[in-house]
Formats: sequence, structure tokens, C-alpha cells
Amino acid sequence: MIEVKSNCTGCGACIPVCPVQALRYSDDRRKVDVAASCIDCDLCLAACPIDAIGKMNTKPEVKRRAKTRTRI
Repeated sequence: MIEVKSNCTGCGACIPVCPVQALRYSDDRRKVDVAASCIDCDLCLAACPIDAIGKMNTKPEVKRRAKTRTRI
């Protein structure tokens, strides 16, 4: 899953590249929101001119193991 970071300016460069229309302007048009229909194609990551879109780590266990270098 992707996440829109706080430095998003709402320029909208990512919106037209989404093949499933999962990106929309927020209510105040200052940011872009991601819908649950996102398919993780990563096209929006490449389209964002300020790197305000990133991958969300949905598995905290993976992050914890990476810090301690514990194998799964």
C-alpha cells in the first residue's frame, strides 16, 4: 500500500497516472488521498515531482526484525 506524506503539496501530478483512479484530492485540495482501491502499481511514486508518495510498511513485525536483524 502507498501513503501520501505530509510534504504533499496537492499538485495532482499523480492523479492522472493511476490506472484505477485510487488517488483523489483531499477536501481542502491541499493534499492527495489514497483510496482502498489502490493496487500498488507504483506509477504514482514515479509521477510525484517531490517524492511525497511512498510505500507504507503494513507489517510492523518486519520492521522490528530488520532493526534487530532477526531472521524470519
